[in-house]
Amino acid sequence: MDQELIAALKEILTAGKSPSVALLKGRVSRRYNMHDLISAVQEAKASPDKFLSAEITSTKVEVNNTQTTEHDVPDKGDVHAELKAIRQELAEIKRLLQKPN
Repeated sequence: MDQELIAALKEILTAGKSPSVALLKGRVSRRYNMHDLISAVQEAKASPDKFLSAEITSTKVEVNNTQTTEHDVPDKGDVHAELKAIRQELAEIKRLLQKPN
């Protein structure tokens, strides 16, 4: 599993939160395919101690502490497009979770 995913899941679990795809996506700096995100979340839920005790060997996860300028604010159309994509991904996740094994 990618070190950035491990670091993000460790951060989520350390904060006392239950891992979810949404929380994971919010803590990684690059896009991952949905299968990798779902698998990582399932693994973290099944074995949280594995992630809590993980030693991170990469420093890919960065915290952005810069101030937002008007140039950083996304276009309203971009926000709506991103929201639509997130809703579609959520519907796909729900469909996968309801699928009998």
